[in-house]
Amino acid sequence: FNKALEYFNNALNVNRQIGQKDRTQVEYKNIADCYWSQTNYPKALEYNILELKIAEEIKDRKGIFGCYVQIGYNYRLLSNYPKALEYQLKALKVAEETGNKKWKYESYYQMADIYNSMSNYPKALEYYFLALKICEDNSNDNSSKELIAACEGKLGDIYSQQKDYLKALDYCNKALKIFELIDKKDGIGVSYAVIGKAYIGQSDYPKAMENIGRAIKIFEELAKNNSLYYRPLSAQYWLLGELYNKKKEYQTAIKYYDLGVKINKEHYHVASDLIGVYEATANSYEGLKDYKNAFEYYKK
Repeated sequence: FNKALEYFNNALNVNRQIGQKDRTQVEYKNIADCYWSQTNYPKALEYNILELKIAEEIKDRKGIFGCYVQIGYNYRLLSNYPKALEYQLKALKVAEETGNKKWKYESYYQMADIYNSMSNYPKALEYYFLALKICEDNSNDNSSKELIAACEGKLGDIYSQQKDYLKALDYCNKALKIFELIDKKDGIGVSYAVIGKAYIGQSDYPKAMENIGRAIKIFEELAKNNSLYYRPLSAQYWLLGELYNKKKEYQTAIKYYDLGVKINKEHYHVASDLIGVYEATANSYEGLKDYKNAFEYYKK
């Protein structure tokens, strides 16, 4: 990444000096993408905002839309949900003005993700269904099928959060079938993960372990070539921790919680992911009547 940043910054300086605004915009985006890949979302946001300024100056509607979406996405990852919604609404306005259905899908999907992050599940469902309808109206090509599966997977996840496990499994299995059809490995992994989560909710632990195990295998393979997949990989170990905690096998639960934390600290460094895990680990220590360690994890 350091070499890439050096190259992009050199290209940026050259294009700024010769007044090549369209290329300057591209280099801002490249630098933002590089920081994003390192999970440095504040720096990514900084360069996306610089990219947006140029896009507005040269009246690049596609670039403006893309910037609004990415800036909103970054704000969501930084848990600044009001700002995230502000930029996704701007993106939706551009999509509606241009009549671009793919852009409308993206805006609805991103807004649904924000409401999902806020645990506002009724609003999240509303926007995922809006996004899904757009895709279903044009479902012949593989790219549309992938978008349909992405929505169905998210719907399954929300229904699982709402403890409606039958609906969760229905939507996730629909998503899984499409992802397998188009050989979308990360989508298959996510589908297995959410199916596993739903089975935990139903206390069907053998099926939960089977599906989470499949998800782990996929994300382990993907992470070998792309470090972004370490984050969903760690989430699977935390899910196993949740499973063993529910089975009152607290020592095993702690082992998997710790393994997920180790992956976080070694590979992607997102501290906000750890808050709930530390609390869950503390609960497991309480189950073991090890109140000293429980207190230490609550303090974290």
